[in-house]
Parts: sequence; C-alpha cells; structure tokens
Amino acid sequence: MKTKPQSFNNPTDDLEKLRSAAEQGDVNAQFKLASTYFEDISVDDDYAEAFKWCRKAAEQGHKIAQHNLGVMFETGEGVETNLEEAARWYRLSAEQGYGDAQYNLAFMYYDGRGVKQEYSESIKWLCKSAEQGNILAQYAIGRIYKYGKGVKQDYKEAFRWLHKAAKQGDVDAQELLGDMYYDGEGIIQNYTQAAHWYQKAAEQGNSDAQDQLGLLYYYGDGVEKNYSKAMMWFKKSAELNNPFGLFNTGTMYQFGKGTKRDYVKAMELYKKSIKRGGSGDKCYGYVKIAYRRIGRMYQEGLGVVQDLTKALELYEKAAKMNDDWAMFYIGVLYNNGLGVEQSYAESVQWYEKAAERGNVNAMFNLAEHFINGTGVEQDIDKACQWYQKAADQGDEEAKEKLKRLKGCQ
Repeated sequence: MKTKPQSFNNPTDDLEKLRSAAEQGDVNAQFKLASTYFEDISVDDDYAEAFKWCRKAAEQGHKIAQHNLGVMFETGEGVETNLEEAARWYRLSAEQGYGDAQYNLAFMYYDGRGVKQEYSESIKWLCKSAEQGNILAQYAIGRIYKYGKGVKQDYKEAFRWLHKAAKQGDVDAQELLGDMYYDGEGIIQNYTQAAHWYQKAAEQGNSDAQDQLGLLYYYGDGVEKNYSKAMMWFKKSAELNNPFGLFNTGTMYQFGKGTKRDYVKAMELYKKSIKRGGSGDKCYGYVKIAYRRIGRMYQEGLGVVQDLTKALELYEKAAKMNDDWAMFYIGVLYNNGLGVEQSYAESVQWYEKAAERGNVNAMFNLAEHFINGTGVEQDIDKACQWYQKAADQGDEEAKEKLKRLKGCQ
C-alpha cells in the first residue's frame, strides 16, 4: 500500500499569483501549484501540469514534492510509469526524513520494484518511517515480523510495532494484536486483552475481528459467555461476506444458539461460506464441515426435503477433504442401505478410514463388524483392539464391551 501525493494547499490561493511566483522559482509556490492541479476541486485536474510543477519543486529539493513525484512515476499519473524513477525520487525524499517516502521506498525494496529486492533495505526504511509515527509503516513492519515474510519471524518485534499502530487506531493492527494476545505470540496469552483489541477492530468494521469476538463470546474466553452477543458479532461479520462469519452464523442457526433454530438459513449460510472458502489446498478448514453439515441436513430432512443421494454426494466431498465424521456417516449409509445398496464391506472400509483419523464412533462400529463378522472375517482380537481404542477416548459403551468379552481380557 503506497501513500498518496500529499497536498497542503490553501484553497484561497489565487491561481495566477501562484503561477507567477512559481515561474519565478519559488519552490513552495511550485509545490502548491502542482497540488492545485492535482487535487483542488476548483481547478480541472491536469496531471501533466501537476507533474511539471511537482518536478520543478522536487528538483529544488522539496521533500514532499520529491515524494509526490515518486508517486506519479509509480502510478503513471501525468507521466509514463517508470518504477526506477519512482524509487529514485522516493529515496531523495526519504533521505530528507520524509516518512511517507520512507514507507513507499521500503515497499519498492520489499517487492523488488524499480530496485533490486532487498528485505534488509525494506526493513531499514520501514523502521525509519515507523519511528516517526507512520501508522502504515508500524502496521507493515509488525505484520512482516509476525509472519516472517522476508525476515526471521520475531513475535516480540511484531507485537511492539503492532501495539504502536493499534494504539493509533489502525484497525488491521488492532485485529492482529488481538490474534497475538489470543495465541500468546510475543506476549503472555491473555483472552481479556484479545477481546479488548478485537472489540476495537470490530467496532471499526473489521470482519475478521467481528468473527473472532463472536467466538470469544461463544466460548466465554476473556468475556462472559453470551450466545446472543456471539450471534450479533457473527452476523455483522457475515454481512460483510466474511467466510468464517458466514460459517459461524450458519452454525448458530443450525443449533439454535443465540437465536431461534433455522435450518433453512443455516444451509443458505453454509453454502455461501463454501463459495468463499477457497478450493484445493488453499481451502479453509471449515469448508469440509459445511459440506458435511449440509449433507446431514439432507440425510435427516432438516430444512430441506430428505435426499439421501444428495447427502452421500456432500459427505463424499467432505471425505475427500479428510473429514472423519463424513467418512463415518458414509459408513452408516452403506451399513444400513440408506440411499445406496447395503454393503457391509463398503461400510467397513469407510469406518476404517474414519477410525484411523481418530473418530471414536467409527472405532466402535468397526469393532462391532469384527465381532459379528459382517463385511469382514470375524476377528475377536481386532474387535478388542478397536474397542480398546474407543474406550481410551472415553467411550463408555466400548468399556462395557471390553468387560464382557472374554477374549479381550
């Protein structure tokens, strides 16, 4: 994100007097005249004239004009785009201590635009800008250190700079600072502080912060548990088409938390969240859950006409994304011949896939198949092994089975 050309124009300046002074070499008049042509609503925009006078002022060493000239070269306003020239003028302004130029030059180095990519130079100029209180630079350097983009990841440095930007009201910094408090990155984990910063960002319309604040109210982390408030913030996030907000609002409607249960709305929101959830390896983790939950609603006829074929189709999509519960439900469909031809062998295969991923219900059902010899050869030892795995996860029925089966002693 680059900073825009800066103007300190006085709208009462007489254009002709300004031009006369500029033509006589008055650097401040040249800068004001350039700004007038660039953005004064009383004068028709004329980027060519703006460039002409901006360059004259810049060549006389006016640091803001130098910065603005860099922006014009970078964006192609009033002159053909030339990133090398943009970087050169940003540097001249930055070396005079102008914070916005330091910020823009930093990103030229970070992205390798107009200059050779050098992360160390980028960090140097970002720090100079940030130390002058440039909120964009403070956020940028905090984010870079948080994610280790081009530098060694350093949560303490990230926290330091994000905290400075957040205190100045930067909404994105507030949201990331909330994340750091929530995860204990660079600071002792503190859900109360996480809620504090999420609240500030959420009130400024940050949809990620709204969703995170909703989760805090849902679980009672750092705030008193309150499903109604959780729903309020989830809905605000969803209204901004945040994929997580859409999914979580759907969850609240499906299970009737903080609102009246509404399967139709839940399904609608899950579908929207899937569309915004990415695809392939970049797909958000909740997408498989959304597929599975919609599948479950089709299986049970909740908010929709029961359709076991559609349920299986959706379970299979979730299963391809390694959702163990979807695998378990497919096993149930084959076990009971629901929407498919009954097949214990097929059921066993799906239970095995789910059990291997830690699904306790699948472990128990798989043990039952081995006990009864349905879909597999009867094998008491394997049955005992799966009952034991289920029992180790706290399944009470599996514990009882182990007590009663002599072969498991």
